[in-house]
Amino acid sequence: MKKVLHLLLFYFPLLMVAQSGTSKLATDINLETRSSKKALLIEKALNSPELLNDSSFIQFRKELDHSSLNSRMLLTLAAHTVRTALFKGTYNRDISVPLNDPNPYIKYFDANYIFYQGDAYSAKAQFQSCINEFTTIQDTFYLSSALNNIGAICWSLDQTDSALYYFLQSKKYTYWYNDMLESNILAIANELGDEQLSLRQIEIIQANNPLSKNGVYLNNLYHYYKNLQPSKLDSVASYIKTSFDSISQVPEELLTVYVKECWSTDLIVNRLLKMPDNAYFDLSVKALIKNSCILDSAYTDSVLLKISERLNGGFVKDCLEGYLIAGFENRPIILNLIQNSGSANEGESTQITRLQDLIESYERELDESEAFIKKSGGIAIVLAFIALITIIFLQRRKISETQKVNTLIRNNSELEKERMKISGELTAVRKSINNIARENLEKLNDLRSLIANQEGYESDADQSFKDLNIIRTHQEGITRFKINRFCDDLNDEPLKKFEPMLSEQEFKIFKLMILEFRSKEIATLLDVSHQYINNKRHKIRTSLAEAGFELDDLVTALRKELYA
Repeated sequence: MKKVLHLLLFYFPLLMVAQSGTSKLATDINLETRSSKKALLIEKALNSPELLNDSSFIQFRKELDHSSLNSRMLLTLAAHTVRTALFKGTYNRDISVPLNDPNPYIKYFDANYIFYQGDAYSAKAQFQSCINEFTTIQDTFYLSSALNNIGAICWSLDQTDSALYYFLQSKKYTYWYNDMLESNILAIANELGDEQLSLRQIEIIQANNPLSKNGVYLNNLYHYYKNLQPSKLDSVASYIKTSFDSISQVPEELLTVYVKECWSTDLIVNRLLKMPDNAYFDLSVKALIKNSCILDSAYTDSVLLKISERLNGGFVKDCLEGYLIAGFENRPIILNLIQNSGSANEGESTQITRLQDLIESYERELDESEAFIKKSGGIAIVLAFIALITIIFLQRRKISETQKVNTLIRNNSELEKERMKISGELTAVRKSINNIARENLEKLNDLRSLIANQEGYESDADQSFKDLNIIRTHQEGITRFKINRFCDDLNDEPLKKFEPMLSEQEFKIFKLMILEFRSKEIATLLDVSHQYINNKRHKIRTSLAEAGFELDDLVTALRKELYA
C-alpha cells in the first residue's frame, strides 16, 4: 500500500522565523557582511508575516542596500511576488503554456503550482531545470528542496528507485533537520517493509519535532503501527484525530487515512469535493473505491458521480462507474470484486498471478451479469457485455479498439459503465512468458496427481518426495533456461549500444525492466533475492547516468520502440 509523500512548498522549517518591523529587517540585512548569513536573513525576512503585505514589501525593498546584494539575493527578491501569491492561493496561470522566466526561484514556486494542478510530469521537469541554476548560485536550501520534490513526484509515479535516489541526493545538501525529508524517507522505509529503518525515522522525527502535524509523517506513522504494532494502533489513531481542531486543518496527504478508516465521513465527503485535482485527490479516491468506506451512506450516488466527472478515465473511474451502475444496495458485490482483483499497479504479485486473478474476477462478473441485465432491461445489453468480455480475453485487442467497442455500448445502453478496462497489451515476449506459465501449471497438475496417488502409501513417502524434488528442480531449471534464452534473443538494434555499459547479469535485468517486469518478478524469474535485484537496478542507474542517460526515460523510450 503506497503511502503519500509531499513537496516542500515554499521553504524549510528552519527558515520559518518571524521577525517584526520592515525597517528592522532591512537594517539587520544591511549590517550583515557575510554573504551566506545575509542570504539567510533575506530568506527569513521574505517568509515573515509582515512582508506578505505588498506595500510592506515595497518599503522593505527600498530600505535595502542593493549594492551589497549578490545575484542570488536579487533573484530571491524578484520572486517574492510569485511566492506570496502562491501562499495566499491567488497565483494562477495557464500551465499548458511553458513558463518563460529565467529566474530559478520563480520556476521553483511555479513548479509547485503545476504539481498541485495535477500535472506531475511537467512539475518534475521544471524542478529538474532548477537544479543546475541553484547549484551555480550555491543555494543549497532550494537545491535540497528541489531534489526532495522530484523524489516525491517520482514516488507518486511509482518510480520507487528514482524516488530513493533523489531523496538521498537531497540529504547530501541538507545540513539541518528537515521534517518533510525525514517523513518522506519514513514513507519509503514503510513501503520496503524495513521495520528498523521505519522505527529509526519515527524516533528521529519525534526527537526533533514531538508535536509534528506533518501529514506525511502522521500518514506513515499510522501505517507503521497498523502493519507492525497493531496493539498500539488505537492510541496512534486517537493522537492523529486529536491533533486537528477541524477537518479543514487535516493535511491533504493524510486524507487517505481518514477515508480508509471512515473517520468523520460526512465531513470528509465535503472535503473531497472541494479538493483540487491533484495527486492527493487521486490517492484519496483510490482509497475510497478499495475500502469499506464506500458503503457509508454519506457517499451517495450523486457524490460518486461528481467525483467520477473529475477523473480522466482509467481503473479508478471505471470502478466508480461500476458502483453507480450497481446501485447502493449492490455496492458490496463491486467492492468484493475490486478487492479480489487488484489493480495493474500492484507489485506484490507476479504477472501470471494478476492474469489469473483478473480471469477469476471476470468469471464472477459474468455470473453476476444477469442481475445487472434485469435492472437495465434489455437482451441487447447481454450480447454487448459478452462481446466485450470475449474481445478482452480471446482477441486481446488494442486499448483503442476496446474504447471503440465501449463507445458502441454507450450508444446502445447505459450498462456500458459496467466495463472494467484492462490496461496495457501483451507483447510477443509476454505471450511467450505466459506459455511458460501454462507449461508450469501443467507440470504442477502432474505433481498434484502424483501426490494424490501417493496418499495412503507411507512406506513409499520418502522415495516419492525425492522424485517430486527431482521433478521440481528439473522444472525450475527449464524455466530459468527459457527466461535466459528469451533475454538473449531480445537483441534489437536499439538495445545493443547499452550492452558494453552493463555486466551480463545487469543487461539481462535491464531487458526484463523494459518488458515491464518489477523487481520482485525479476527476482522470481532469475531465482535471486529481491534485495539483489534492487542493488543491480541501482548499479544500472549509476552506469547509465555516467553515460548521460536517465534510466526511467530510457526504459520508457525503449519500451515504446520495442512494442511499436
